[in-house]
Amino acid sequence: MAVGELILALVLGAIGLAQLAPPLASWWRRARYRLPPLARRPAPPVHLVVPCKGVGAHLARHLEAFAAQRYRPLLVSFVTESASDAAVPLIAAL
Repeated sequence: MAVGELILALVLGAIGLAQLAPPLASWWRRARYRLPPLARRPAPPVHLVVPCKGVGAHLARHLEAFAAQRYRPLLVSFVTESASDAAVPLIAAL
């Protein structure tokens, strides 16, 4: 009886190891051709255009959030309907 259990354990162990082979091979292929981390690649420049018209309840908070973006290189342009728009003083205060 002990020999039968030993053979069963060896067969099940071999099946378990065989099931590990495909994921390990996939990991090995990906590790060999892995791209460098994003921090090492230069970030593409972004020009963010933010249209503004009038003064809403949360306009100041939204404008501060756009201006506080940490992505670099970033150019933020606030666009209004005219120079006399009510949002211009809030934009100028930033």
